[in-house]
This record gives sequence, C-alpha cells and structure tokens, in this order.
Amino acid sequence: MRYLPLFLDLYGCPVTLIGAGTVALRKARLLTAAGARLTVLAPAACTELAGWAEAGRLTWQAVPFSAEALLATRPRLVIAATSDPAVNAAAADCCRARDIWINVVDAPAFSDAIFPAIVDRSPLMVAVSSGGAAPVLARQVRARLETLLPAGLGRLADAAEALRPAVKQRLTDPEQRRRFWEQALQAPSTADALAGRPEATVADWQQQLAGAGTTAAEGEILIVGCGSGAPDELTLRGLQYLQRAGLLAHPSTIAEPVLALARRDADRLLLDLLRPDDWLPHLAGLARNGQRIALLLPGDGRQGGEWMTYWRNAGLRVSRALGVQAD
Repeated sequence: MRYLPLFLDLYGCPVTLIGAGTVALRKARLLTAAGARLTVLAPAACTELAGWAEAGRLTWQAVPFSAEALLATRPRLVIAATSDPAVNAAAADCCRARDIWINVVDAPAFSDAIFPAIVDRSPLMVAVSSGGAAPVLARQVRARLETLLPAGLGRLADAAEALRPAVKQRLTDPEQRRRFWEQALQAPSTADALAGRPEATVADWQQQLAGAGTTAAEGEILIVGCGSGAPDELTLRGLQYLQRAGLLAHPSTIAEPVLALARRDADRLLLDLLRPDDWLPHLAGLARNGQRIALLLPGDGRQGGEWMTYWRNAGLRVSRALGVQAD
C-alpha cells in the first residue's frame, strides 16, 4: 500500500491553491465544500474563481508563485494546479523542505497527498484511488459504486448519528453496541430513511434499543474455508463471517490478503504453535464470554467438522462457510 487512505478535517484550516484555471477550479470546489479557508495564488483567475473571491468565498492574491508569497499564507495544505511544470516543481520543493503537505495535480511523484475519486453520500463518503497509476480506472470504479449505493444513504447515516448518544448511554459495552448497529442497519425500517423518512427509522431503532442490553452478548464460532489463499476464492458468506468476527484464529498458511478482508480492529490468534487440544477449549471459553471468532482454514473448511461437533456439544453456536477446495 503506497498511500494511506486518510480523511482530513479542513474546516477553517488555511489551504493554498496555486493556479486559477479550470483544473484549479475543480480543486477549489472540493476544498470550499469541505470548509477550507482557501487562498488562491495566481496572476489571473478564471471567471468563476474571480467571482468567488468577490463574494468572499476565498481570498485571491493576484501574484505569481514565489516561496515568499506561499509561506506568507501559512498553509496546512497546498495544491499546485498550474500548467507550468517548473512552477509546480518549485512549489513541491518549497513545501517538502518545510514539511507542508502538497498535492501537485497529475504528478504523484511531487505529491504527499492525492485526490481520490469520490462517491459523496454525505456524511458517508467513499474514496477510490489508484495512487496515480490509473486515474481512469479509479473513475470507472467510482462510477460503478455510484450505481450500487442509494442516493439516500446519507440520510441513513444522519439517522444513525442522531441515535448514537442514546445507544452509547444504553449500551456501555462496545461489542453490544456493534451488534446493535449490525442488526439495526439491516432492519426493514432503513428503507424509510433512504426514502426520506429518517424519523420513522429512528423511531424503530429506539424500540429496538429499549430491549437491547438486557442479556450478555452471545458468542459464536464461525468456520471459514479459505481455498488456496486467493481472496476471490472466499464465498460471500465467508466474507460476511470474516467481517463479523472480533478474533481471527488461523494457521500461518492463511495469506495476509485474506486476513486483510476482516475488520481492521479484529484481533488475531496464530494457531501454529498450539495443539488442537489446547486451542479448542480456549476458543470455546472465549465464545462463552461473548466473542465472535472466525476460524480460518485452508481448503474448503470441511476438516473443521469434528471441531464443530465438539463446540456444539459444549452448547456453543457454530456456523461454517465452505470455501473453494484448494488444488
């Protein structure tokens, strides 16, 4: 992973845009939408940017680029969007010498930060990037996501935000909160928020919340067959199990690309140095204490049948997602 995906809160932060043509205008739209305090450095500006300066939406300094002019704006972030490669390179040198993040449009080698393709369902945002390797591919992926994500998804996120304080107060255990939201966001009432009636969704969630937290979170063991180790050999059910689990128990033969599909906060338990006689009761104890455990196995996962019987006889919930048989 060459670039770390990161969302920046630029509200009220000083950001400087070098250039004021059509490319700079596209960046200015994003930056002002994010609430940045934007300064534009350019001898001349396109009509729209000049109008924004007149209206007070940004500050336009009608001067050519210089290190002095740039540093005088005291920027947290700089975007160089001129048609002159020499100016863009000089801006990058100036910023990097002073640990100021810079994005040089269409020049990843000079950039500390890059702009992704964005699917905007505010407050839910999806960013797609190829790290500058294939921008058209990133845009095509974004276009596909636009067709998959409902336009009203932001209203659903707003509804969840409205209920979060009450959920946090009612359910003090993070695992209970996570499970509440997993169920709430799959409830039929989510359709109301998507259709523009978020109050109906919140009312249904409040009823669910009233009955939540009265019993301890129930643990379970989820056996996942991982095939030969390629991520695309996981079944949809196997992927769902991975993303539900708070603990991944696996041998070292399970490849990192498969493990990376799990929740980022999931713990991991490497089984290589343990005997089944040790880890079978250990996982059983964790499940009794409310843990959701994914046991990842190479091949189709059928070799876990005997262990399923052991855990079920111990009164535990056990499910299995068979995978593709390894060659």
